[in-house]
Amino acid sequence: MAGFAVSFFGTQIFAALSMPVPQFVNYMQENKGTAIMGFFLGNMVISGLIATNAFEVYLGGELVHSKIKTGVLPDIHWLVKELVSRNPVLDQAAPK
Repeated sequence: MAGFAVSFFGTQIFAALSMPVPQFVNYMQENKGTAIMGFFLGNMVISGLIATNAFEVYLGGELVHSKIKTGVLPDIHWLVKELVSRNPVLDQAAPK
């Protein structure tokens, strides 16, 4: 939804926020058809992934969680802790 708003009103939105208009916003406004097609294609991909229940998290090629195997989505807090425990460098980016 935000993508449509930026495609049609991006310049006005950033002006109201007193922010410089990013280059991608100018591109989206100049190429509305391409931007809208991208949104629809992205939505189709996401719908396909949801329909197949495909949600897997890998870290360095190692499976951390699979919804296909467990049948449930992971809790975000558990997932962050699990990723940090497997790669301590990620601790710098993890929310405290």
